[in-house]
Formats: sequence, C-alpha cells, structure tokens
Amino acid sequence: MRRSIDEGTGVIYWIPEFGVIHGYDDRDRIFYVQDGWSKEPQILLYDNFGLNFTGFWYCQVFGDQVRIPEQQMLLESLRLAIEDWDLPYRLLPDQNIASGRKAYDVWVQALRSGDFDESGAGYILESFCHSRTEIRMYLQGVREIWNELDHACACYEQLGTLIDQMKGYMVQQENRRVLRPDTTEDLAQVLVKAKALEEQAIDYFRVISRKYPDRKRSTIPRWGAHSAR
Repeated sequence: MRRSIDEGTGVIYWIPEFGVIHGYDDRDRIFYVQDGWSKEPQILLYDNFGLNFTGFWYCQVFGDQVRIPEQQMLLESLRLAIEDWDLPYRLLPDQNIASGRKAYDVWVQALRSGDFDESGAGYILESFCHSRTEIRMYLQGVREIWNELDHACACYEQLGTLIDQMKGYMVQQENRRVLRPDTTEDLAQVLVKAKALEEQAIDYFRVISRKYPDRKRSTIPRWGAHSAR
C-alpha cells in the first residue's frame, strides 16, 4: 500500500463505506483517508487497519492500466451483474447479508414482519435508489450497442418511476434519512415490482452474454470461486 501511494496511486479502503487511502506517515504510523464526506483527511492508525464494526474488511491496490475494447468491457460488466443477481450470499459462509434477487426477498420479509431498524432501512433504501439510478444512467449511455440493452434500459426506466415513489417513503431525521413507519407495506409491494423489472433486465443481459464465449467462467479456477473475506 505504501509503495502504491509512493507511486502516486491511492488505495481503495472500506471505512465502512469506501474511501481512498492517499498518504501515510511512518513516524506516527498512520494512514490518511479521504472518506468522501469531509474535506479534511481522516486518520487511520496502522494498528487499527482493517478494524471496523462490520464483519469484513476490504482494500484494493491498483496495478498498471490495461486498455480493453469498449464492447468487451461492457460485456464483462453485464456478466458481473448476472453473477451478482444469481448469487444469494456474497460473504459466505456468513448468510447475514443477502445479495441479488435474494436481497429483495429478505428485504420484503423484514418489512412485512416489522423486524428491522428504521434508520438502517432508510440507509438501505437511499443506497438502493442511488445505485439503480446510476445503473439506469450507465445503460442509457450504451443502449445502442445491442438491441437487448435497449430493452433492459426500458426496464430501468420503469424502475426509475418506482424509485421516485420510494423516495417519498423516507423522512429526514436529524442528519439521517429514516423510513416512515406507515409505509412499510407500500414499500414492500413496490419492491416486488422492482424485483420483477430487474429480473427481466438481467434476462436481457443473459441473451447478450450467451452470444459470446466466456472463457473466464467456463474454466473453473483450481481453488474454486472466491468470495470476499
């Protein structure tokens, strides 16, 4: 990590949420982290590296840049989307965090059972709305490459209408957004519709993926598929 910083490239780090380690001081044994929220860098002690209240830690160091044709890059992004959608748990053997279509099921179940934290629910909903908006914007920029992408983009356009509706289910409470208690069933019903739209979009991604060979996934790595730790 220090070598990467010396070479002018920062390191992605889980704070929780992601930040960038962009400097260090060996004398004080600290890293400097930009968290995206404040202008001033945060301090991370070497001895505290990787420690946080979540069940995992993460850092990523970048190597040299590899230029990849746009169509190949796009195809890989679609395949990663399919993989994330089909994978029920990203952090196995831990099954506390659901992924893909499974996340929808867990989310709806929690809303209907009433067993959830209002602040956490607001955070997840706000993150969901933001991420799906970015997916829609991404597809709008590449929709002309394959016909199926145009259809997938239409699914996310419809999802955008649902997102506008979901945003009305949150209220500002001090410095955070929380879910309104009287909207849980309404949100659950909208999420069922959102899941169906994303499933349809992913099916269009599958049609595109099947048109091209995928050596990366047709050859099983010696140690199998790896998940985050």
